[in-house]
Parts: sequence; structure tokens; C-alpha cells
Amino acid sequence: MDIKRITCVENLKDNFFVDTWGNLYKEENCELVKMKLYRNPENGYEYKTFTLTNGETKTVRWHRIVATMFIPNDDPLKEYVNHKDGNPANNCVDNLEWCTPSENNLHAVRMGLSLNRKKCDPLRLDIYDMEGLADVAREKLLLASQISDDPLVTFGLAEIEMELGHFSEAIKEYAKLDNRDVLEMTGISTYQRIGKAYASLGKFEAAVEFLEKAIEIEYDDETVFELATILYDQDEFQKANTYFKQLDTMDPDFQGYEYVYALSLHEENKTEEALRMAQKGISKNAFDDRLLLLASQLAYELHDAAQSESYLLSAKEVAEDEEEVLMRLTNLYLEEERYEDVIAFAKEPIDNVLTKWNIAKAYQGLEADKKALALYNDLAADLGENPEFLHDYAYILREFGQKEHAHQVAKHYLTLVPDDVNMVEFLHEDEF
Repeated sequence: MDIKRITCVENLKDNFFVDTWGNLYKEENCELVKMKLYRNPENGYEYKTFTLTNGETKTVRWHRIVATMFIPNDDPLKEYVNHKDGNPANNCVDNLEWCTPSENNLHAVRMGLSLNRKKCDPLRLDIYDMEGLADVAREKLLLASQISDDPLVTFGLAEIEMELGHFSEAIKEYAKLDNRDVLEMTGISTYQRIGKAYASLGKFEAAVEFLEKAIEIEYDDETVFELATILYDQDEFQKANTYFKQLDTMDPDFQGYEYVYALSLHEENKTEEALRMAQKGISKNAFDDRLLLLASQLAYELHDAAQSESYLLSAKEVAEDEEEVLMRLTNLYLEEERYEDVIAFAKEPIDNVLTKWNIAKAYQGLEADKKALALYNDLAADLGENPEFLHDYAYILREFGQKEHAHQVAKHYLTLVPDDVNMVEFLHEDEF
């Protein structure tokens, strides 16, 4: 059992503690005294009213305190806390989970917490007791649908079909429901769900149609983002940017849209706007290596090599896989003839053959041709079908008098680029 002082409620007058079993303690005379919690008889939830340093009081749902203190939550969309077993008085850490509003609604349906109890008592809807057995949950809800016309039963069945990847079946169930009624009861749009199901089936025109319907009835950030992303994937960049702009205007704090929006702007040759959008995303999350790489690319296209390098160096510090970053850095340094900076990366463990090739080119730039040739020889097996590599390899082999080998490489190069007149002449020079 772990125990922590409660720090998620600011300005507490006294020191309170919570353990992983969901118990509350107060510090009195250097000892922890177990305290009682108030349980609401109507909903079964436990509450605690704290006195603050300014004399005011603050009442909180106890399960949220337990979750906040012990369960990490890096997803801003997961703002609800579920009781896994459906018992609101069981505030043990192992019984709690962070979830999104839609996941919370689906959980309530599975548990029978949102259903008419009298209609559904014959089944008792003990679905969550079989946690992870989605097929069993589906059978339960199919049976429930035969004896109950409660729309939440149909909705729950549709949600299970979605979870199981039965998208066509899910669409049929969602289509039975009145979108406005379900939206009012659950906060979820059936149009949005149908659109998402169609997208999963690869029927993107139908997906766009239903997602647009969902937005017309009630604006929703996630739906707008889904719609804009689908349009981007379908190369409808102008329309995608219209929805991305709407999202950017309505909820600029929405997480994660900046990367795709910047890509879509770039596709319309709006490079400066794309860079500003990437920078906006970086201002929210300086550790997003995708945004840093994209910002570097856009800065480079705008002829700002210094800014491009700065973003790459930042990406190098945070990227889980540095290989892409190192390749781009060495490309940039080669173009600026900063050969020493390229060679400095030779000390690092590098798997990317293109980065190694850049290092070989840097050695050539510094006239350290023996080191360059050694790298070319090592890379030949991996880059033996790359015409540009073969071209350079043939010439460096000739420089070291390895005419026969250079001849072989040049001939192979010409099978890939047969109209290269210069390489044809290279083969027929006297030294061959």
C-alpha cells in the first residue's frame, strides 16, 4: 500500500493523505488518523469537504482525488474517472481509470448504469464483470435488444460493434437511432460514429458526408479534426484547411491538430503559414519531434538555414530515434560545406546508410579520400542499387587506381541510368 499527501487540492488548511485503497487520513499530532467520507445515497459516490486556508470550503468527488494522486494521465481528452466494477464506493486505485467522455458513456451503457433498470434487470448487464470479453458483451446486448426498445441498448450494441471492428454492423445499429436524442442522452453524435465507421471501411465520401452532418447539428472539436484529417488524406487540401482553420479559431488549445494542418497548408504552397502553424504546435509541446522536423523543413524551404538547423538540434535532443534527425543535419551541413560538423557525427552510433554516406562525402570534401573510400566500400552492399551512390563510388574507385572495380560499378550504374553520356565516356577512356 502506498500513501501520499494530497497536493491536488490547493490551499488546504490541514494536511490530508490518501492511500491506494482509497482511504482518507488527516495528520493530527504527527500521526495519521483515518477519516470518514460522505456517501451520497442517491448516486453512491463518496465526497469530501475540505476547509481551505482562507476559511472557505471545497467539496470534491473522492474518486477523482484518488485517481489524480496515483494514476498518471497524459491525455487531456481523458477527463473522466471510471469505476471499473461500476461500484462508485470502490475507490481502490486498481478499480479506477481515466477515460474520455465517450468512453465514460460507453462504460455506463456496458454497466447498465444509464439503462432503465426495470427493463434490463432480467439480464443484469454484468458485462463489465467479463472485462475484455467484447464478444460476450455483444451477445448480452443483442439479447437485451430483443426484450428492450431502450435506445441506449441499441447505442451500446453499436458501440460494441465499433470496438470489435464490425463497422458495417455498427452503421446499421447507429442508423436505427435518432441522432438528436442520443446526442442529448450521451453527448455522442451517431452521425459522427457513422462517419468514423465509414472511414474505417475506406468509404471516405460517405464518411465526410456524415461528419459534416454531425458538425452542422453540433460543433465538436474532435469531429472537425477527424473530418479535416480525412480530407487531407484524400488530397482535398483546400477543404481540409477550411475545417482546420475553423478548429484553430474555435479551440486553439485543441491538442495535436497543428502538425496535419501545417502539412495541408504546405500542400497548398502556403509555406510561411505552414511554418507558423508548426511553430504554434511547438509552443504547446516543445518535445514533439514531428513538428520540429517539419518546422526545420519549412524553414529550409524559406531559405532560413540557421532556423532550420536550430529546429533539427532541438529535435535531436528529444527524438526517440535520432537517425532521421542526423541524416537531415548532415544534409544541411554538407550543403553549407561544413564538413567538420558532418564528420563529428562519425563518433555516434549510426545505422542510417544515407547518413554514413554523407560522412563519406564530408571526408571527400576534406580530401580525406582513404577514409571516404573505406566508407564507400562498407556501404556498397546497402546502396548498390542507388544510382547516385554508384556514380560517386565509380569515380572514387578510379582515383585509387581500382580500375576493374570502378568499371564494374560504372557498368551497373548504366543499367540503371543508361542515358548518362558522361558515364559512357567514363567506361571508354583509355585507362580501361
